[in-house]
Amino acid sequence: LLNSAKMSKSDGNFLTLYEAIHKFSADGTRLCLADSGDSVEDANFVEATADAGILRLYTFIEWVKEMISSKLLLRSGDKDSFYDRVFVSEMNFLIKATDDYYNKMLFKEALRTGLFEFQKARDSYRELCGSNNMHVDLVFAFIERQALLMAPICPHVAEHIFELLGKKESIMKAKWPLAGEVDEKLNK
Repeated sequence: LLNSAKMSKSDGNFLTLYEAIHKFSADGTRLCLADSGDSVEDANFVEATADAGILRLYTFIEWVKEMISSKLLLRSGDKDSFYDRVFVSEMNFLIKATDDYYNKMLFKEALRTGLFEFQKARDSYRELCGSNNMHVDLVFAFIERQALLMAPICPHVAEHIFELLGKKESIMKAKWPLAGEVDEKLNK
């Protein structure tokens, strides 16, 4: 389906792969395709979702650049505040969930936990701590893990993030993030 209508050349409701990549980029198209559905139902490629996906990827890249340039303004030292521990536990939970969904080839669910909810956890952490009171190590651990979790769906953006972080090797050679301990009480 394209925008909830059956694709048909005769009706003019048609989008080729070439046109989709030209209009939305490779990663924008891949993100929208992953979000289109995993079930036996027809996938629904929604152009508004592709547009929103491009904006989300662009915003993430710009945020990473901002964090790199303001690295010295972020908090360092102990990372054992309540909000730090909640953020770490939430990241670990989402890494486990995303890994499980990828293993089951449920890409829509992997995208939900590995991109949307992962960034929502970051946004909550940022809001609770204040933008300059986030811990530098946790911010950059988040960025690296986010790039790794999105690499199967958005490899070009993930590779670019790795380059921004100064990584010498390709993200394709990086190890999948291992989740640490999840504290259910903290997550609640």
